[in-house]
Order: sequence, then C-alpha cells, then structure tokens
Amino acid sequence: MSTDQSKRDSITKAAKDASQPLLESSKPGAKPTGEKQQTANESRILKNPQWWQAWAAVVLVPVGIYALWVYRGQLDEMRKSTQAATDAAKVAKDSITFAKETAHLDQRAWLTIRSATMKTPLAVGQRPVIEVRVENTGRTPALNTESAGAILSYESIRPGTLPSRDRPFVGEASRSIIGPGAGETSIFYATEPIRDEAQIQGIREEGWVIYVAGSVRYDDIFGNHHRTTFCYGLSGKEADHLRLSGCLEGNTAD
Repeated sequence: MSTDQSKRDSITKAAKDASQPLLESSKPGAKPTGEKQQTANESRILKNPQWWQAWAAVVLVPVGIYALWVYRGQLDEMRKSTQAATDAAKVAKDSITFAKETAHLDQRAWLTIRSATMKTPLAVGQRPVIEVRVENTGRTPALNTESAGAILSYESIRPGTLPSRDRPFVGEASRSIIGPGAGETSIFYATEPIRDEAQIQGIREEGWVIYVAGSVRYDDIFGNHHRTTFCYGLSGKEADHLRLSGCLEGNTAD
C-alpha cells in the first residue's frame, strides 16, 4: 500500500513540475522570448504603413526609371521618324517643283530674233528702213506679244538708247500672238535720212553706225512674263551688202 502511494505521489509531482512553465508563461505581463519575440517584431513591421511606403519606394523608383528610359527611347524614335517624314516630304516637294519647272521650260514659248535686214540702200537723202524677224522656237504660243524698236544713227552705239528694265521699249509697240514655229516681221523706219556722203563713208569705215534697237515682251501659256531685247547695227565692210550684225550689248532673252 505504501509502495503504490509513493508511486502515485511521484507521478503527481512530475505532472506539477511539467505544467509549471506553461503556467508561468501564461501569466499576464510576461515578455515573449525566442521565436515568439521575432514573430511579434515581424508582425509589428508588417502593420507599420511607413514600412510599406519605404518598400513601395524601393520597388517603384527603379520601375519609374526604367519607364522613363523606355519613353525616352520611344520619343527619340518618334523624332527620327518625324524628321525622316519631313525630309521625305521636302524631297518630294522639290522633285515636283523641279519637274514642273522642267515642263515649263520644255513647253513654253521662246521668242528669238531670226534676222535683221536693211531694206533700203545707203544713199544720201534715203531714210533707212530695217526689218526684224522674230520667231517662236518654243512648243506653245507666245501670248500678248508686244514688239517695239527704233532706228538710230550715231558715231557709235549708245547704251542709253538700248532697251533695259527701266526703259523696256523704244518706239511704238504692236501686239500679237505668235504660234509655235511661226514668226513675225517688224518694220522700223528711221526718223532722219542719210545726210551726206561723209556719213556713208563713216559707216563704211566704222566711224559711224546705223542700228536698230528694241524689245519683244510676251507671256507664255503658264502665265509667266518674258522679254527678248535686240540690237543690230550696220557698219564696216559689210555695209554695202546691207548686212547687219549683232551689237556687243543689247541682245538678251529670258
């Protein structure tokens, strides 16, 4: 009996000793230790909004930098594409302009002086008459053609008597249309006759000259304005053959 009682007492004491730490750890105000302490700290960190903000900053800043880098690359490519498109449009515009100008040059009217001929002989008292032949060597008509000129006689050709932008016409003008391959002859009359044999001899010896100067203004079918000026003189050995030659100045075309 005493032996059984002793065993029961030993078991009861062991149970009390085993349950003692649980009772002590469950007392109010007891501080957690070990793994429980670490778990509690982690829980407090996860519940702290500042920690979440810091974590978001760490994650989002690199993402933002990468997004900016990608956007910058796309913007550069867009700029390159825009510049390429602008350059291509300019090249296309220049090509169209060049083709248009080339077509105008190829199809426009061109009025040139074919010949200038003295129709009267060199004789005292004779008033010189000179014919000037204008031809259209272009492919389309010359519109609103105005021809004007005059016969002049001096010791030499005077530049102030030649047509210029400030003085586009000399003499009276006439207006007409000259088709492609066609021409027109203008006749000019001197206002004064040949005075004497000395003047005729001066013409032969290149000490005097009779010349016709004038201009032809016209429009092409594209609405552009053009002008041809002319100057032909009679002087020197060819005077008796009534052959006029081009002056050193006064012959232009545009």
